[in-house]
Amino acid sequence: MGRSLLAIILIAASNVAFGQAPWYSLPPAPQTGLAISPPVGVQIELLSGVYPAMTVVASRASNPLRTENGEPDTIVWYWPSIVYRTSVGRHEAQIGYSGIFKRYQKFDDQDTDNQIVDAGLDLDISERLDVNLQTVLAEGSETRGAPGTPLPLFPLEDPNEFDSRSYFAEAIYGRRTNTIQLSGAIVHNEVRYTNNDQQARDRDRDSLRGRIYYNVAPSTSLFAQARVADIDYQDPTSVLDNTETAGFLGVLWEATEATFGEAMIGRLDKDFNDPSEDDFDGTAALLRADWLARPFTRVRLYASRTTEETSDPSASFFVSNLIGAAVEHEFTSRWTGYMYLNRTKDEFSNDRQDRFTDFGIGFDYDLTRLISLGVLYGDAKRSSNDPRADFDDEFVSIIFSIRR
Repeated sequence: MGRSLLAIILIAASNVAFGQAPWYSLPPAPQTGLAISPPVGVQIELLSGVYPAMTVVASRASNPLRTENGEPDTIVWYWPSIVYRTSVGRHEAQIGYSGIFKRYQKFDDQDTDNQIVDAGLDLDISERLDVNLQTVLAEGSETRGAPGTPLPLFPLEDPNEFDSRSYFAEAIYGRRTNTIQLSGAIVHNEVRYTNNDQQARDRDRDSLRGRIYYNVAPSTSLFAQARVADIDYQDPTSVLDNTETAGFLGVLWEATEATFGEAMIGRLDKDFNDPSEDDFDGTAALLRADWLARPFTRVRLYASRTTEETSDPSASFFVSNLIGAAVEHEFTSRWTGYMYLNRTKDEFSNDRQDRFTDFGIGFDYDLTRLISLGVLYGDAKRSSNDPRADFDDEFVSIIFSIRR
């Protein structure tokens, strides 16, 4: 589990925007989510100041609990947020809060409250040294039917709830104008489940990452990355403690304002401390790329292949394979349309296989500079060789937003 888990709680629960457009209704598993999670640190596109926002989403869903033979319901989401950003000399800081409150009309025992506080600090220490720091604290709940979540039990329990903390620190030596740059990062994540007897899944993840960049052009770099992560389950009887080691070769580009992204491919080993558990040794990859295809059209492509911690008690881990795209187009200064399509295949060590399809198409209309109204149609489904996992959920949402 990486820092992405906390970002995914926020993005998935509120359908956070690419522009104003959501990327999905089914959040990917934590490590897979690195392909679509926002960058670490301060949002450089924001000027110094305070940015409050409020979004309300009303949805009618055919199967919101995402079970094999689910019933429809109406759900209302309330998402207040505020971000404060400031600069002190060459340094930049940001702190934010988001609350995501989900209310069902019929299945009110499934109501959830998610809250996140995050802070970032970008330090320009010298002409050659930058340091990025981030902390994220969250009270969250798992999205039903999402990759990496447990299969439904009947009668349905309350959603699985947890507390999570994430600490990130990165040092970058050298500038893009130098031929060689070096970076090192350390990440600590911890998750503690607070209901439904899920405490056996409590775990810490400590990871180290090093990169060496070879800058072949002012905005294009080749890099080699090495990463090691220690996953420590808090249950002393757990046999799932393991260590991941990985090496990658990749490219990072910011060629123009029209295109930027990152791609890497390499090898990942997941070795369990208990020799009775199945290990993994195979290919891992990551892609995230933005392309301004036309002045008013933006395309985002993302893909990932990596290992994830399991919620299936008969599996040691699973490999998650994601490929997806999102398109956003401004028809006028007020009208925006968007569409996303994501395909995921999860391969468990016990031979279970889940396939997800997540599709959505929507439109936003800016009533004023600060207020927008939107509509979204979506369809999320999962098919599996374990029939308990199958579901199909169609939904229509009306989205009202006020923002600075």
